[in-house]
Amino acid sequence: MDMRRILQKRINSPKVDLLDNNTQYTIRMEVPGTMPEDISIELNDNQIVLIHLKKPAPELSEIAIYRECRYGNITRRVKLPNKVHPLNINNGTFTVDNGMLNVSFVKMET
Repeated sequence: MDMRRILQKRINSPKVDLLDNNTQYTIRMEVPGTMPEDISIELNDNQIVLIHLKKPAPELSEIAIYRECRYGNITRRVKLPNKVHPLNINNGTFTVDNGMLNVSFVKMET
């Protein structure tokens, strides 16, 4: 993959913060304009996969000269430093507030 494509992918990816408070991880991801029902969260080993569907605004009578807004499925993978228990994905807290997705997972005890 060339450098331009790598940079473009990084620019288009939603911004993510990964926080650790000793007992759980919290992931915060920018999801402006997304409703909670449009978000899917999956767990693969110690990687969280966040998928959100960004729906286009309703079509207006105007013709678009150019478009910079992206729509469709946007996927972001976040590798966790330690494993979380698979059941925690269902028991984790999940909120969307002011365009920010917040997901918390309890760490797996070692």
